[in-house]
Amino acid sequence: MSSIEKYIDKLDKQAAVPVVDRASISDDAAYSAEPIQSLGGQVDQYANKSKTVQVDLDKLARIGALIPTDKTSKIVEEYRAIKRPLIKKAFNSSAIDLPNSNVIMVTSTTPEEGKTFNAICLAMSIVMEMDYTVLLIEADLARPAIIKYMGIEGIDKGLVDYLLEDETNMANLIFRTNIPKLSILAAGQRHAGATELISSDRMKNFIQELAQRYSDRIVIIDSPPLLMSNDAIILSGLAGQVVLIVESGKTGQFAVKEAIEKLDENRITGVILNKHLGGSGNDYGYYNKNEL
Repeated sequence: MSSIEKYIDKLDKQAAVPVVDRASISDDAAYSAEPIQSLGGQVDQYANKSKTVQVDLDKLARIGALIPTDKTSKIVEEYRAIKRPLIKKAFNSSAIDLPNSNVIMVTSTTPEEGKTFNAICLAMSIVMEMDYTVLLIEADLARPAIIKYMGIEGIDKGLVDYLLEDETNMANLIFRTNIPKLSILAAGQRHAGATELISSDRMKNFIQELAQRYSDRIVIIDSPPLLMSNDAIILSGLAGQVVLIVESGKTGQFAVKEAIEKLDENRITGVILNKHLGGSGNDYGYYNKNEL
């Protein structure tokens, strides 16, 4: 039995697990929006030097997301476990030789399973490390949500504008944030030919440039759902790692299997069973492919 089949078997056995609304957890969490101290790491010199956009930490806390000022809550511990195999593979030269191993695509089978929430939490967790910077890309061009969830204002251009060559200076499109070592690339303007833009050589070269420019950078891509858009399949071929979000109690075994079959198994680093209340009280079940 392959590792993926083992995961699906685990998922099937947990089908009766109750769904937990992550937003409700924030009521008991002690979050703070105090100024965040720098933890080291390189500053993203590729980002806009003239403007820093503000992430609304209070808004993220209200929806139960991880924020860097929180050091001890359950979600912090959950993401410490989730990020370890991803970081290891991103910078481990002995791993399977896949290009752009420091580019991590976060996707799901269908909409509303929590992929954007998890992409944001993963980015927040990684920038809490001493040694890494993160560029978070809003690549679900049909339904961009990162900027909205993070309460960021003042960004009107992004990935689409670069791919259309309306804006060739990437420094005008990547913005630093008030969170040290975290930069943002928004989706930008809406465009009917989004799939053609994503599949272009310009996109491929762009991802390679982002991956290789800094030795300590991790790029996190919030992708469209796998069963809803061909864009996700294209993006999965550009990323060195894929994390699949599956909503507990909602996503069926057939849908998960169909989504996984669309991916290169070597790129699937892990699957997050979102809104999952396991026996230990965790809200996420995380299966590292190498441990299944």
